[in-house]
Parts: sequence; structure tokens; C-alpha cells
Amino acid sequence: MEKIWRASWLFAGCSVEALAAGDFFRFDLGMHSLLVVRCDDGAVRAVHNSCRHRGMPVCLQRAGHVKRLRGP
Repeated sequence: MEKIWRASWLFAGCSVEALAAGDFFRFDLGMHSLLVVRCDDGAVRAVHNSCRHRGMPVCLQRAGHVKRLRGP
């Protein structure tokens, strides 16, 4: 994983997969999971798919639309 997948930038998906504010999709690589989200300001950002308080996955869905991401 380190030598092949973490040596350079990775393609997680296309920005059209999250067109409107609140749209998201999940990107999994090995044991790591990221959520790629279209924010209210129109920017596309990626966040770790884990709750800061308990370490549980924030989202189990592959893609969708949310008003707010919250831990379980």
C-alpha cells in the first residue's frame, strides 16, 4: 500500500459526482475511507470518514446527499 498507492496523488472520483451542495461520495482505499463532499461555498473537499469522538464511520452509504455529516 505504501509504495504503490501512497507514492503520489490518487483519483478519487469526478467532481460531477457531487454537483450540488451536500452531495457526497465515499472513497475507500485499504482500511482508510474518505468522504468527498460539495460544500455550501461550491468547493469540493475530502474529509476522513470517521467520527472524531468515537472513531466510528460517519457514513456507510456509497454516495448521497446530506445537510450535515454527523457521527453516530
